[in-house]
Amino acid sequence: MRSQKRLTCWLLAQSIVTVEYPNDENKNGYKKLFKKQTSGKRIQPAQDKTNDADYQLRLDAGESIDGEKNVYLQVNTEAKNDVLKKFKKKHGAHANLATGVIDENTPEADQKEVAKEFWSGLKEEAKGNFK
Repeated sequence: MRSQKRLTCWLLAQSIVTVEYPNDENKNGYKKLFKKQTSGKRIQPAQDKTNDADYQLRLDAGESIDGEKNVYLQVNTEAKNDVLKKFKKKHGAHANLATGVIDENTPEADQKEVAKEFWSGLKEEAKGNFK
């Protein structure tokens, strides 16, 4: 089981990176984090069955108060990885694997670095949920 958890953490990290940069043409995918979205709506990847199965994870927008937006990393219903499926079964389809807060008013020049810090925090929190 330990090797399965290590594999899942690796897959998780890869999925998060893939969600951050959904394709080679969109290296500025991190900018979506800073856009205003309706609470409960998908940030990335675009919602469709193929993306949901391929990425296995999604970022949903939460409430935004004074430009501070909550962001939720959740497991997709179509997830294929055993550990992700167990997490979803135990905690439910809308359980948060990790949460973060992003300042929607971050100056464009700082967004890439802020996004990297945000992703780093999400990865660590999500990995902690598998220990």
